[in-house]
Amino acid sequence: MTSPRLDPVIIGIGELCEQLPENLESASSLVDLLVLATQAACADTGASKEVIAQIDTIAMVRTFADSTPLYANTVGKVSNYPRSVAKKVGANPKNAVYSVAGGNTPQNLVTEFADKIAAGDTDMVLLMGGETLATIKAAQRAQVTLDWAEDVGGQLDDRGQGMKGMMDRQQIDNGFLSAPLMYGVLENARRHQLSMSRESYADKMAELFARFSEVSAGHESAMFPKAYTPAELLTIDAKNPMIAEPYPKSLVAKDGVNQVAAVIMTSRGRAEQLGIAAEKMVFPLTSASVTEHPLVERPSLARSGAMDLAYRAVLEKAGISASDVSAMDLYSCFPIAVLGACDALGVDASDLDHATLTGGLPFFGGPGNSYALHSVVNMVRKLRSQNQGFGLVGANGGILSKHSVGVYSRQPVAGGWQPCDDAALQGQIDKLELPEVDHNPNGLATIESYSVTYRKGVADAGFIVGRTAEGKRFLGRTDPADSDTPKAMLDEDPIGKSIYVTSVGPGSRFTFDKAQTLALIPPRPQTLDADYEYCKLERKGHILEVTINRPDSRNCLNIEANYELDGVFDLFEKDSDLWVAIITGAGDKAFCAGMDLKAAAGAVWIPEGGFCGLTHRKHRLKPIIAAVNGIAMGGGMETVLACDLAIASEEASFALSEVKRGVIAGAGGIQRIVRDIPRKQAMHILLTGDNISAEKAQEYGFINQVVPASEVMSVARKLADKLCAVSPTSISCTMQVLDEVAGITDVVDAVRLPAKALDRLMTSEDMIEGLMAFAEKRPPQWKGR
Repeated sequence: MTSPRLDPVIIGIGELCEQLPENLESASSLVDLLVLATQAACADTGASKEVIAQIDTIAMVRTFADSTPLYANTVGKVSNYPRSVAKKVGANPKNAVYSVAGGNTPQNLVTEFADKIAAGDTDMVLLMGGETLATIKAAQRAQVTLDWAEDVGGQLDDRGQGMKGMMDRQQIDNGFLSAPLMYGVLENARRHQLSMSRESYADKMAELFARFSEVSAGHESAMFPKAYTPAELLTIDAKNPMIAEPYPKSLVAKDGVNQVAAVIMTSRGRAEQLGIAAEKMVFPLTSASVTEHPLVERPSLARSGAMDLAYRAVLEKAGISASDVSAMDLYSCFPIAVLGACDALGVDASDLDHATLTGGLPFFGGPGNSYALHSVVNMVRKLRSQNQGFGLVGANGGILSKHSVGVYSRQPVAGGWQPCDDAALQGQIDKLELPEVDHNPNGLATIESYSVTYRKGVADAGFIVGRTAEGKRFLGRTDPADSDTPKAMLDEDPIGKSIYVTSVGPGSRFTFDKAQTLALIPPRPQTLDADYEYCKLERKGHILEVTINRPDSRNCLNIEANYELDGVFDLFEKDSDLWVAIITGAGDKAFCAGMDLKAAAGAVWIPEGGFCGLTHRKHRLKPIIAAVNGIAMGGGMETVLACDLAIASEEASFALSEVKRGVIAGAGGIQRIVRDIPRKQAMHILLTGDNISAEKAQEYGFINQVVPASEVMSVARKLADKLCAVSPTSISCTMQVLDEVAGITDVVDAVRLPAKALDRLMTSEDMIEGLMAFAEKRPPQWKGR
C-alpha cells in the first residue's frame, strides 16, 4: 500500500500516425514523430513547460530494427533515442532507458515506473515508442536513400534485445521462424480443442476482426482505417492472399506503419502540485507479468496457462470481475491472442463489444513492440471520457509467450498501486508438468497441430507439432521438394492423423507415407569401399584409416562432410572384421579446423552421430585413435576429445575458439574437456578460446603422445597394431562397462553393477581362446567374437 500522494498516475498522452507522403524524402523520421508525440503528451497535461522541465526519466520501447541482428537497417542508426528526443523537446532527464523487445514491453514499462514512482525513486517519466516501417519499406522499394542517423551520446540503459525464451534450437532447425506460422499452429490447436470445423472457426475469427476493423475505421490515428465485413476478410484474392493456415493477410498484424505514442507518468502529489486537472488523471491499479514455456514444451497448445494466470491475477488483485471492466484493449496480433484473453477472462468474445479501443494490429496498425503503448493512450482517453470505471490492457510478446496485463481506473482507489507478485505467478507456471521432447524423432507419429505456409498464394510447406509413438513432442516440417503433403494437409484436417517422420537430414521431415518419408533420407555410400567425396578410407587388416579430405579448407567440415563421416563410422561399428579406427586430416596443416562457417551460413544440421560423425555417438564399442597432424580447432578439437586415444604432431595446436565467434563449443567440447582435464585448465580453454600447444595438451592429459610431424601416422598405426594384438572382445567389453557405469558416481556402486558386458564376455569365443592359449603357451588367435 502506497501513500496517496505517491500513487502513480498518468497525466498526459499523445499518439499520431503519418500516412506515406508522395515525396518519401520529406517523410518524418522516427525521432521526428516521437518529438511530436512527446510534445502532444506534455501539452495534454495542461502544464507542458513544467512537465518537460521535471522529466527525470525517458524510457523508449525498442524498435524492430534494434530487436534482431538479422534486420537490415537502411536508414541509419540512432544511438540514443531517449536523449535525441529530450534534446529536441528541451528536457534533461537523469535516466534514459531503451527497453528489451516484445509486445508486452509497454505494459511492463508502465509497471516498472509505477513501482518506482510509488517508492519515491523517480518523479516524472516519459514513456514513448513507435515505428516508421511504412516509410522505410516504401523507400527500399523505390530505391530512395534516407539518412536518419543520430548520435547524441550520453547515458543510456540499453537493455538489449531480450530474446531469451523466444526461440529454441528445434524451432530454428525446423523453420519455425515466422509469427503467422507459429500462431497458426496455436490457432489450429484451439480450434481442434473446441471441436470446430475449419470453416466455422474461420467465420468466428472473421466476425471478431470485422468488429475490430469498424473501430479502426473511425480512429484518427489508424494506419489502415477501413471497415470490413466478415466475408470480405475471408475472400482470398491478390490483395488478401493466404499467409499461413488459417490466416489470410487480413487477419494478420501489419507492421508497415508510421505510428508513435507517448505517455507521461508521475505521482498524484506531483500532479496536484503542478495543478494538473483531476479529470486528466488515470491511475494504474495493478499489473501481472507471466511468461509461457517454449512452444514445444507447453502443456497445452490450445490455451496459454501463463495468459490465464496473468488475467485472472489482475482481476483478483483489483477486487473486480470481468463484468466490472468497462473498457479493454486486448492485444490482437492474431485472433487467438484476443480469443485466448477472452477465455482467460471467462467471457465469450462474441458477446464482448469492447475488446479493442484502437481497432487492433491488423487494422489500426502494429508498430512493432510498441503497440500496447497505444493501448494505454487509448485507455486513458476512454476512461477520461467515462469519468469512472475500470479499464484493462492486455499485452503480449513473442508467440503468445510473454503476457503483461494492467488494470486502470479513472478514480483513485483505496490502497493505491498494488502490483501482483509476478515471481509467485511465474513459479506456478514453472512447476507445471511438461511434455517430454524428442529432438530426433524417427518413425510413426501423430499430428497434434499444424500450419501450412504459402508463397504467392500457393501452399508451400507444412509444419507440425507432433507426438511420437511414445508420446514425446517434436516439431517437424515437410521437405522443400514435397508439394503433395502440404496440399493433403489442406484437403482434410490433419490433426490426429498418422505420419512418418525422419530426423536424418535437415530438421525433422514428415509425410503421410512411410516409403515417401524414408526416401527423404539423404543418400550416402553404403559400403566402406565405395567412392567418398569428403574423406579417404583405407582398410589395413583390422584397422580402418579415415582421412578427412578437405585440405584446401583446412579440413573444415560442411553439412555433407559431417553426414558422410557419420555413415563411415556407422559402417565401422557394424563391420565385425574392423577392430580399430584412426582418423586424421589430409595435408600437413590441419587435422580439422572445425565447422565450415561459410557453408554453415544457410541451414545447419548435424547428423545423429554429431560433428565428424563422432561427437554425439553413443555406446561405441570400438576404439578410435586421433592422429592430429595439425590444427584441431572448434569441432576439430571436439572430435579429438571424442576419440579414445590421441597422437599429436609437435606442430599441432588445439583450441575451442567458439567464444571468439559468439557461439559455444556445443558439440561436446564443454562437456568433455571438464571431464578430461582439471577444471581450472578446462575453464581457461573454454572461456578464452586460446590456442593450446601439443606439449601443453599432453601436459593437461587429453593427448597421449607428442611426436615429430613426420611420425604422427606411423606412431598411430603402431598403437592401433598394439590394440589389435590383444582381445578385441575384451576391448569392446571394457568400453561397454565404461559406458554402463558412466552415470554412477559412487565407485563401489559402479564396481557392483551387474554389467551386461560381463555376460557378453563370459560367453565369448575370445575369452575361451585367451585362456586356452595361455594354458597351451601359444599366441592367441582372436576372432573378435
